[in-house]
Amino acid sequence: TAADVIVQAVGARTRDGRYGEVFAANLLGHYIMLRELEPLLARVAQMAPALHEPPARSMARVIWTGSTSATQSFFNEDDFQCLEGEHPYESAKFLVDRVSHALGPALREKGICSYLSNPGILVSGITQGQINSTLLLVLMLILRLFGLVGVNIWPATAATAVRFLLSHPEPSRVPQDRAYFSDVGFPDRRRVITVPVASIDSPDTDARILAKLEGMWLDERERAGMPGRPV
Repeated sequence: TAADVIVQAVGARTRDGRYGEVFAANLLGHYIMLRELEPLLARVAQMAPALHEPPARSMARVIWTGSTSATQSFFNEDDFQCLEGEHPYESAKFLVDRVSHALGPALREKGICSYLSNPGILVSGITQGQINSTLLLVLMLILRLFGLVGVNIWPATAATAVRFLLSHPEPSRVPQDRAYFSDVGFPDRRRVITVPVASIDSPDTDARILAKLEGMWLDERERAGMPGRPV
């Protein structure tokens, strides 16, 4: 999913013309879904006593899918949806990183764990029609043979980090300020690598990002005849 592999359409919009296609598919839709489900997710931890479960085990989990392509240099705050830029995917994935990190503390207070996972490099439909899939597979096998970290090839192995986060018996003990990378070595050594979430130039950027997304979500609720926040 490197920027020099994917040819991305500049200015592609959703059918209603309101949002950038890549931005909506990779971030906004997920953000809106989380906000709509948030009250329900918050009730999961509240149900712990009735289920005779300790609160640490019954917390809801939100797992964001990041990317090795997420790069701040492709994000322009004045072109928030990257409608004018040539790398809307990298810009949207950078926003995913920031949103998962910025929302974490507030969600944690409601009994919701928010994690950032990264599938690494794999064969997927994102490069369909742009590079021969067989050639890409051979290239990945060679890279993995040489021990390059994060070359996971198949979706099932790329989901190693997600499986770890979903199956951990005590989600509240899993740090939320780190990114969880899938890594499958040769021939089939699976592990999860954790790294700190990348820092950004300005600490105020996260707040501005959340404010813009919050405004878009509330606008969509208004258009759907459901003004205000769900309870």
